[in-house]
Amino acid sequence: MTERTPLLAIKKPPCGNRTATATKRGRKDGIMIPQKISQCKRILAYMQGHGSISPLEALEYCGSFRLSARIKNLRDAGYMIQTTNETKNGKTYARYVLKGEPNERA
Repeated sequence: MTERTPLLAIKKPPCGNRTATATKRGRKDGIMIPQKISQCKRILAYMQGHGSISPLEALEYCGSFRLSARIKNLRDAGYMIQTTNETKNGKTYARYVLKGEPNERA
């Protein structure tokens, strides 16, 4: 049995990039897919304006289902983000608090 190649293999851009590269089966050249503002930038702007963000807020205002992955991208970019656990109506969830920008590191 032969392995199937996906029709459209999308390489995810690093946090903050505005374009992604997609390659169709049988083609070696990349096709640029324009995107609006990246999820990382939307999440960062929300945190700068509100101080923190929860997964529900990220989904509602930023369109991000995987907030923890985007937070890791921001941490890798040098942002200092603290994780706190909150409980509401018997449900525990993470809240991410922006503590510092990359140029503020000691």
